Amino acid sequence: MSETAFEISDRSEVSATSNYLDADLGEESVLLQTQSWVYYGLDPLGTRIWHFIKTPRAFHEIVKWVLANYDGVTEDACRQDLRILFQQMQDEGLVAIKHAQMV
Repeated sequence: MSETAFEISDRSEVSATSNYLDADLGEESVLLQTQSWVYYGLDPLGTRIWHFIKTPRAFHEIVKWVLANYDGVTEDACRQDLRILFQQMQDEGLVAIKHAQMV
């Protein structure tokens, strides 16, 4: 995984794939990727984002939701952190990203 954020537009749709099993452990979660059989741990914020993207969401909706629910984060930092998270999750087969078509 690179440290630079990959391209994702505000209208790109982010959603959890069906390639996982998950379990909540208090405020945290564990995910098992069912093709590689690798486990992943999510902190409380990651867990809430994970539950939020089980329904496909536009990237701008996810940014807006995080900013509304968490104080002390700038929009630029939020966008960058989410891009990095979603790139990692896409690389591991946990999320799908559908890029919006230009009209």
